[in-house]
Amino acid sequence: MNLPKIFKIKHFKIISIGSSIGTGLFIISSKVISYPSSGIIFISCLLLGLMVYFLMNNLGELSTYSLYKNSFSTYGSKYVDEAFGFALGWNYWYNWVITIAIDLISAQLVMRYWFPMIDGWIWSLIFLVLIFVLNFFSTKGFCKIEYLFSIMKIITIIFFFVISLLIILNFFQIKEQLRFSNQILVESISIFDKLSTMINIIILIGFSFQGIELIILVSKETKISRNIIANTINKIFLLIFLFYFISIVFLTLIIPHTDCRLLTNYTSSYLVVSPFTIIFEKTGLIFIPSFMNIIILIVLLSAGNSGMYASTRILYILSCEGKAPKFLSFLSKKGVPQYSLIFTFLFSGLCILLSLLENQIVYSYLINISATTGFIAWFGIMLCHYRFRKGYIQNGYKLKNLSYYDKFYPISTIYNFILFCFIFLGQYYFVFKKSMTWDTFLFNEIGILIFLIIWGLFKFFNKTKIISYKDMKFF
Repeated sequence: MNLPKIFKIKHFKIISIGSSIGTGLFIISSKVISYPSSGIIFISCLLLGLMVYFLMNNLGELSTYSLYKNSFSTYGSKYVDEAFGFALGWNYWYNWVITIAIDLISAQLVMRYWFPMIDGWIWSLIFLVLIFVLNFFSTKGFCKIEYLFSIMKIITIIFFFVISLLIILNFFQIKEQLRFSNQILVESISIFDKLSTMINIIILIGFSFQGIELIILVSKETKISRNIIANTINKIFLLIFLFYFISIVFLTLIIPHTDCRLLTNYTSSYLVVSPFTIIFEKTGLIFIPSFMNIIILIVLLSAGNSGMYASTRILYILSCEGKAPKFLSFLSKKGVPQYSLIFTFLFSGLCILLSLLENQIVYSYLINISATTGFIAWFGIMLCHYRFRKGYIQNGYKLKNLSYYDKFYPISTIYNFILFCFIFLGQYYFVFKKSMTWDTFLFNEIGILIFLIIWGLFKFFNKTKIISYKDMKFF
């Protein structure tokens, strides 16, 4: 039984935009703008944005070639190595499991704004049960709720742009001076510290962009043609990037990086709030901060809802391909992979309960692990596309026969490979220069270690080999 085609074109487009607007922008941006150099922040955004743009082109070529039939793990199995595809699929699943936990732990910050005396983990578990129920009975329920949430996110960001512009134009009287006069690059720190800061910011921004590839999973349950998805991919990315980049510019200009409510210190006793709430507090309009917190809560629940959908579908696909236990491929009469949903629900709940050990420290570690596993998924997309393109050409096929192809290849691949090396290998260097702590470094690398162990074990027991270009199958 295949996944039913529930989504309409309007759902596909709006949910694809909304799926990438979540915890990263509304909460984790607080950590990004806490760095004192606005120049490094802006450069990091542009570098990462270009990487994701190239990756979306890679993904567009892969997905439109084999629309409806494949997932990230399938690309890895067909164009790299079956063991690589197995590890890539499971990496993407536990990436989303962790991200769900982050979204719902972030919701504690919002609820603490109103109910500071209630333990935050209680709210997280309540919200986890809520999104589980929304996904359990019907995909139509997820579709309608997520469509509405996505529209609210887009309207909120546009409203935020208007308020921020009015603040910059001094329509609202605020005490702090804008950071526009800050040095583009902080001269008081060494070049190594600047590069270390840039790596940290890119990792945080990378977490914020996770979910942009959800467009491929949604397309499998949408009545959609290759031409529509090809024309939609780049437009959606550009909208998301503009939303994120303009938001960061406004937040950086208006909020001092020394504001004690930012995520500057995970052991801080201060009340951490969303930077968007801080912006609206500056207007002096009493009702707006509380209203904004309601919107942010909806955003976080929407992000968790999208994560539950994504992780459940990838687990279902893994099961259908024989890469996960068979019972996880069970579909209800309404076309919901319910056993995969329950499996995901339990592991996300476990991650939330881990935050009871040391809430803020575990929260920061989960962000680092999620960001790293997200980069692994992106690296997998880049590698699969590179080998797909090479094999497609070597087997005598023409690019003009593809519905969509990456026009920036091989520049896109070279650029992304260099930036991946800078991010991952740079961490090894900077930890020894003592500009990155050992605990941050180790938790950044756990995702890579788990991925390599899964890849190696599957390869060892199944004796798989790298797929040669001549053995690749095309249709």
